[in-house]
Amino acid sequence: MKKILILLVVILLTGCSFNKENISNSKINHNSGIIAEQTMNNLTMSDVLLSYQDGISTFQVTVKNNSKEEVTVNQFDVVFKTENGSMITTLHGALGDTLTGENSITVTITSDIDLSEAYSLEYQIN
Repeated sequence: MKKILILLVVILLTGCSFNKENISNSKINHNSGIIAEQTMNNLTMSDVLLSYQDGISTFQVTVKNNSKEEVTVNQFDVVFKTENGSMITTLHGALGDTLTGENSITVTITSDIDLSEAYSLEYQIN
């Protein structure tokens, strides 16, 4: 019985330390200029998650078509800026050909640039 208890304690401690290591290597950007909901051209961008882990920044956003009409989006760019307004980089994404009325899609874009300290972002939709 003691061997089983010791084995369980070792497994739990090993598992906990592994999870802590993964969490400590990940950075989440919580700047209000990044995560704030924005609306333009009948599209609302919300539920933003910007993380940096293992040398990769991952940007995820939900894009909702607020109109009843289909919206065509050819290019979906996200410009990341520093606190003083200087551009860090532009990430290019796509929604596909059209987004049907009153529906949403999640867009995920990755980059090898560390965006964990980005202060704000600007969407450019064409």
